[in-house]
Amino acid sequence: MAKSFLPKQFQDLDPFAKEWDITATNERYLKRLSSSVEELRPLYDAVFERFEELKTYLDSKPMDAFTEEDKRLGRLMFAFAVVAPAVITFKDVRVPDCESVPMFDVQVEVEI
Repeated sequence: MAKSFLPKQFQDLDPFAKEWDITATNERYLKRLSSSVEELRPLYDAVFERFEELKTYLDSKPMDAFTEEDKRLGRLMFAFAVVAPAVITFKDVRVPDCESVPMFDVQVEVEI
């Protein structure tokens, strides 16, 4: 049996984590921009449905005790944070009436 990419109880989210295991916020944002809302919706729905469980799990231990699987789960939550506004608020991958890319440039990253 193949090892889960995420902690065992979240292995159903492995396909999303494998696609979105991106360490840099700017790169996650560029992936959002290169996707369609229809492509982002399954990630949004899957994570939203289990959001409290995911958050409780990650909050249950200090970040310096995270396993590699935990870190990938954290990055999946970061991806959700980038995807959710596109799916729910804007209904578009770009922020309406502005230049999305130049305005979104994270200089300091939270590393997990």
